Amino acid sequence: RALYFRKNLTIPKLEIDDFIKKVEKSETLRMLCSVPYYCSLIVALQNENQWSTFNDNTELVEHAIDRICSREFAKGLDSELFPVEKQKDLFSIVALESFKYGRISMVDFKSWASAELPKYLSQDIMKQQLACIERHAILGSSSTDVEFIHDIVRQFLIAYGLWQELKQMNIDYFPFGNIESDSITYNYLVKHSQLFDWKKLSDSLWNLPSSPQEDALGFRNILKI
Repeated sequence: RALYFRKNLTIPKLEIDDFIKKVEKSETLRMLCSVPYYCSLIVALQNENQWSTFNDNTELVEHAIDRICSREFAKGLDSELFPVEKQKDLFSIVALESFKYGRISMVDFKSWASAELPKYLSQDIMKQQLACIERHAILGSSSTDVEFIHDIVRQFLIAYGLWQELKQMNIDYFPFGNIESDSITYNYLVKHSQLFDWKKLSDSLWNLPSSPQEDALGFRNILKI
């Protein structure tokens, strides 16, 4: 990373050293920079002096995901059929299901993606769009299961999906995985927590498993937030 930064940053040398120290101190930035595209994006943001537009790392990760989704249009994905927000919604569904079940098959993913396409499309166009989604830069290289290119992307998409569920007063996903404190998932949900109706949500807590035989993950996840 340091070599890449020294080669591509256009800021003064002294500022480059400070920037490298900043990246190394941040777990989120270190994780992002382990993926070449994210690394180049962070360099571009620094060169363009745009760091001040982000209040925290959750905004930075979301910006990176939005940029990746936007780049898919040049690779054949239709911007009207799959605008950026629709892509994020689709991938957040996948991330939530992986949060619940641990793995999601590519067959199921194709089925969900297909359901997002209008029925009037020709078979050729539908097949071409599904192929674009299957090769999306957010995904890893597995041909059998859906994998994300980086865990930090998965963490954000889980948060994005849980946020949508909480707005609908649905807490059914919360018992299926531990939301670790200070993770991207946790920070995103805390940041947007003022949008939830906590009185109604607290009334729903008693429906979550919390017997001595259960680990009460859902209950503890909600209480953390």
